[in-house]
Amino acid sequence: MRLCVRMGGARRVLCRTSTFDPQQLWATVHGDADDGVWAPDERVLIRLVDELHDTASVPNDLWRLLRENFSTDQIFEVIAQVGRYHAISFFANALGLRPEPYGVAFPAR
Repeated sequence: MRLCVRMGGARRVLCRTSTFDPQQLWATVHGDADDGVWAPDERVLIRLVDELHDTASVPNDLWRLLRENFSTDQIFEVIAQVGRYHAISFFANALGLRPEPYGVAFPAR
């Protein structure tokens, strides 16, 4: 969901099955990985999404945190999903597609 917001929210449907409460939705748009609504492993994932989006890399300290919280397969899967959502967002935004009406409505930025 974090990447949906970072990429302009064009693909809200990707997140429509989310069980986020209102505080988590707000933090997804306005907060960061250190926001108090996230569990420790969620903070690591949000930091990963933000790092990949901002720098297309993963610093060594984040690799350490990832390995402490997730298996290698899980880490690779998240990296692949971030890339996949980037590609979907590039197409959706470039083509001017509107958000789906049945997707999660993000709080205004």
